[in-house]
Amino acid sequence: MSSREEQLWRQHERNLKIIQVGSNKNTWTVSGFNQQEVTSLCSELQCQFVEDFRSGVTSKRFADDLQDSMEAAGVENPRTIHYGLEKSVDEFATEAVVLVVGCISPSSDSIKDWLALLGNDATPKREVRSDYEGQEWVGPDAHVAHELLRDVRDKHVLQAIGRYARRPADG
Repeated sequence: MSSREEQLWRQHERNLKIIQVGSNKNTWTVSGFNQQEVTSLCSELQCQFVEDFRSGVTSKRFADDLQDSMEAAGVENPRTIHYGLEKSVDEFATEAVVLVVGCISPSSDSIKDWLALLGNDATPKREVRSDYEGQEWVGPDAHVAHELLRDVRDKHVLQAIGRYARRPADG
């Protein structure tokens, strides 16, 4: 399915309403968590959804920070899981509201390994320009590296969203 078809399937077949806040694609694998912003977002969700907002998903490194932000916003006994645990977890199946914050990203070395396995050629831009921060790729197959990155980021976020409302008819 195309991205649009997947979006429509989630909306119509799974009855999921996904609201994206911001368009930042920086990962939270090792940094990026902003306690003040996340606590503000948790406060808004708590205010709007009161008892329905009880759980969230983020990177393993920041799962405790997310839980702290949820508690600071007034969520009693918040539950969190982290990327890597989001597949085949049904304990949040009846949750009505979820906060999925941040995404994870494979290392440049992992991307280089996958490119080599596929017979492709691309180089992380930081190896070309030492002052660059991020995961930009250059070379004849840079588009493949970008697709690998996008796939890991997007699929983990969508898999995390899919842990919720597993049985929408019951909700």
